[in-house]
Amino acid sequence: MLSTAPHHIDALTGAASRAALESLLPAAIERAASASRPLALLVIDLDHFKSVNDAFGHARGDAALAEFTRRALGVIRAEDTLFRYGGDEFVALLPGASLAQAWRIAQRLLDEVQGAPFPGDPPLALTLSVGVATFPEDGATPTALFAAADRRSYWAKRGGRGRAVCDDSPAEAAQRPAPLPRPIERDAALAQAHAFLEAAPRHPLALLRIAGPPGMGRTRLLDELRHAAALRGFGVLHLAGDPQLRRRVYGALSRALAEWPVMPHPAAGPRELAQALQRELERRASPALLLALDDPAELDQATLDLLREMLAGQHLAHVALALADAGHPADAYGLAEAARHSARIDLEPLSPTGVHVWLRHTLRWEPPEELVRWFRAATEGIPRRVERGLAYVIDYHLLTPDAGGWRFRYDLLALDLARALEREADGPRHNLPAGLSELVGREAELQQLAALIPQQRLVVLTGPGGIGKTRLALQAAAESLHHFADGVFWVPLAAVTSQDQLADAIAAALGLALSGDAEGGLITALRRKRLLLVMDNVEQLGDDLSPVERLLERAPGVHALLTARTPPALSGAYTMPVAGLPVVAGDDLAAGAVQLLLRRARQADPELVIGEEERAAAGRICRLVEGMPLAIELAAAQARNYTLGQIADALAGSLELLNLGLSGGEAGDGPALPERHRSMAAVLESFWRLLSDEERRVLARLGVFRGGFLGDAARSVAGASPFFLSALVASGYLRRAPGGRYELHELLRQYAAERLAQDPAEHDAAY
Repeated sequence: MLSTAPHHIDALTGAASRAALESLLPAAIERAASASRPLALLVIDLDHFKSVNDAFGHARGDAALAEFTRRALGVIRAEDTLFRYGGDEFVALLPGASLAQAWRIAQRLLDEVQGAPFPGDPPLALTLSVGVATFPEDGATPTALFAAADRRSYWAKRGGRGRAVCDDSPAEAAQRPAPLPRPIERDAALAQAHAFLEAAPRHPLALLRIAGPPGMGRTRLLDELRHAAALRGFGVLHLAGDPQLRRRVYGALSRALAEWPVMPHPAAGPRELAQALQRELERRASPALLLALDDPAELDQATLDLLREMLAGQHLAHVALALADAGHPADAYGLAEAARHSARIDLEPLSPTGVHVWLRHTLRWEPPEELVRWFRAATEGIPRRVERGLAYVIDYHLLTPDAGGWRFRYDLLALDLARALEREADGPRHNLPAGLSELVGREAELQQLAALIPQQRLVVLTGPGGIGKTRLALQAAAESLHHFADGVFWVPLAAVTSQDQLADAIAAALGLALSGDAEGGLITALRRKRLLLVMDNVEQLGDDLSPVERLLERAPGVHALLTARTPPALSGAYTMPVAGLPVVAGDDLAAGAVQLLLRRARQADPELVIGEEERAAAGRICRLVEGMPLAIELAAAQARNYTLGQIADALAGSLELLNLGLSGGEAGDGPALPERHRSMAAVLESFWRLLSDEERRVLARLGVFRGGFLGDAARSVAGASPFFLSALVASGYLRRAPGGRYELHELLRQYAAERLAQDPAEHDAAY
């Protein structure tokens, strides 16, 4: 490391300061020139670092910067120097390093930083964007050399983050047309939007509809409206509809409230949330709240219901409600019935002139008229198609840069661009199961997984059966779809009994046909893919999980999210324990466990009235089962026949019997489950006692099925009638997949199988 004066050391990180770089870089270049030796410069940017400070505070951000410096100093050579150039930007000076050496150091730096989360609460998964430049090839002066490295760092960030760029290839530059500073041909629409904001504070509820087909620019105009509202001092609550969030209770609202100061959980109720928002608006002296809903048809039902009740209750003084959708009737969501002022903006396609302006601005080039006509016809002037179409023709080198601007192959004009874009419109593939139950709670876990999954190659969720690992993994995977160009795939392993079957199970999930060496064929098929595999119940494979390690080693774009009851022996795995849902006082409806129980109980008995007695019983049930989601769901399903108080009493009685058995007393004839499953066992025992002898026999026989079964098989093996199977589905003990296949949770199947084993004759007959 080059020597630096003490006052040229950054006090926070211990790296050299920016002032040190300004004095040392010219001297290093002069020495390299006189000795005819190479020299390299890395410009390193920590991606999205502002969000760390915003979400967790500057102290957490400072600790992360210090940890980055420690890791970076462990990667660079002794003769290299690391400088802190800006808040989250660093520079590495590598004297004597060739381009190949600098590239290897950049890659090791990416691996070191992105290979493991930064410790702390919560752990942070950071990524880097690195630009590499060398002397004298990329610049003979400090200014030119730094500019080259800085430019490439920017391209690395624009190219997807978590990568390094070391050249100025035309293709690299071509893939990044200039962004549009404002929407094209939307001046009249913007004027209407500003007029709406001007009028909104004069009414308790004002409504603006931004309507148009998909891709017409509704989101962009809504963004402009949000920005203008913020400049006027409005409080802004932005909710974006997302198909992957629809199965999360309050998913969209929880995400939106994260941008506000501490607010009550939505489960506390519409009145409490509205009053908290109003207090914050008054503190800010805001004229109104802009409630901006982008694609409200894709909001989760719980969020829509709460917003509807909140607006109907009129606890907010002034609300400007903006709905950006395909033009459904104004009352389609039941949100605007009390609106006293309304306006509507209908977005139209861009004209040929508008497309011309778009191409000229983004390409910084005057496009030929024939190209503009073709582009307008192929995209119909729909802004999203124009944007995606431009990216398509550049990606496939049909439009390429040259010294005079751009040139295009004339066979481009024969391309059916509309059809090409249609083929790519569906986004990444996945086989995630449909019809999943709503996910209640788990906001903190999902936030952590959202940061881990794109950066960490191997993440393992651990916890006892019934704790909710599978449902959490599936939700996290669904919300990670946009990170994986080649898709996200669920690989259930309940029916897999050895590691030899793993490659076939993955291939089946991917729809691949393998022959011969299944593992080798799978690795070959995935070598150049970027996808996520969600492997459920990996304990089925035994202790040797080397096939998983080999796959990840040889297919570098594959990430894996695993569930297991205990941490598996896997090198490089990030293990995340999953606990029960939070359990607090029974009258705290915001507790995840109580939320889940009351929602499921209302599904079992739609006429259930929640009073003080029911809330107390709900809290008691959740404490008895220690917040275990499966136990809560099964207990709640009994609300169709029993009160919550009766269910709590039955659970308490079952636990007393089980605890007696664990201490060596008489505990009945149930299976000997591990002590860690005693709360789950209490639920199963209480349910088992409700069944007739014949129903117990049928359910026990269903325990022979690994990986689910069809109705015909259930009748043949267990004598289960369609009515009995439907009753089990209604009680939450059985799930029916959209294809008609029935599935028992693995813990329930094991319980049924253990019951079956207590009768050797029945056991043998069933198998």
